Formats: sequence, structure tokens, C-alpha cells
Amino acid sequence: MSLLYLGASQPPYTYVIDGDANADRIGGGGSLFNDIVYVPRDSSDITLRMPDGSTATPAEHARLERFIDQQPCLGPQRGRIMRRNSCRNGWLGALNARLTTTLPLVRGQYFEIVADIANVANLIEPRWDNTAT
Repeated sequence: MSLLYLGASQPPYTYVIDGDANADRIGGGGSLFNDIVYVPRDSSDITLRMPDGSTATPAEHARLERFIDQQPCLGPQRGRIMRRNSCRNGWLGALNARLTTTLPLVRGQYFEIVADIANVANLIEPRWDNTAT
């Protein structure tokens, strides 16, 4: 029997917008989104527009507030442009197991039986999945 643990710290990330908020003529509909988001203090701090150009409803503002509150890296940055790479994904880990045995055959030959179990922790407790935590 053997156990193999794979663990890694996930890379940092930054929220950016689809558009050219700072008017540097970079981004805005292309594949390069380089303008970092401004994290509003509250719903009165920004004018939130929907994709069709209409002004957002109070429900949409509430949805944005919930999103900001759920992201540990955004709440402390209210009222300013967020710091680059200030958000981090969690730890990613997986525990895999291998069980092997050999059975003797004729003339010194052996038959090997192998069972690989990926993500053993998830078999024990589903909450221990190998996703980022």
C-alpha cells in the first residue's frame, strides 16, 4: 500500500473589468482586460449599469453587495481600486492511494493486481474533497 499527497497553494488573482475604465485605450472588448475594479463603499458610491445599458435595480445592487461581502479580499478594499493580486484561492490538496499485490504463476512469473484510489479523503468524508479550501 502507498499513499501520495499532492498539495499546492493556488495563485493570487485580481478582479478586472470588461472595458476601458481608465481610458488608456487598452482592453475594452478584446482579450486584454487590465483595468482593475473599484470596490464601491456602498450602492450610492457607483452607478451600476446592466449589459443593455439600463441602470441597475436595487436588487442588482444588493446582489453586488452580497458578492463583495462573500469575498474576503474585497470587503477591506471598499472605497478604492483593489490592490493587484490581493485575492487568493485556497489550498488545493489530494490524497491518493495505491494497493498492489502479486500472485505467483508458473515458472517464476507473477500476476500483479493494482487498485488506484484517487482522492481517498473524499471517500471518508465528502466535505474533504480536493477542491480549493
